[in-house]
Amino acid sequence: YTCAEIEGHTCRILQGADTDSGAVDALNAKVRRGERAEATVVNYKKGALRFVNHVTILPLFSTRVAASIGRSTAGAIAGSLASNTSSSCCHFIARLREVQARGSTS
Repeated sequence: YTCAEIEGHTCRILQGADTDSGAVDALNAKVRRGERAEATVVNYKKGALRFVNHVTILPLFSTRVAASIGRSTAGAIAGSLASNTSSSCCHFIARLREVQARGSTS
């Protein structure tokens, strides 16, 4: 897709026949609650070319991250996930990793 083609759209533009709507709904629900979310999702490129992404979404909590300056990023994230009761989610980090399609022999 070009920038002009996707501008104003959500990730839903990448979903298609094999996209598991339950997995997408579960990801969205966890993000709305400010929780860590992870799933493997089938998406489609322009021209209906199927690809599979493993999606990991981590919430960042403002007071935990600010208090963790000087530690490693991984430590800051782990600390924010371990105890998020005294702070609010201010940002998310998403990691998408393309994986071999399930059942694919290539």
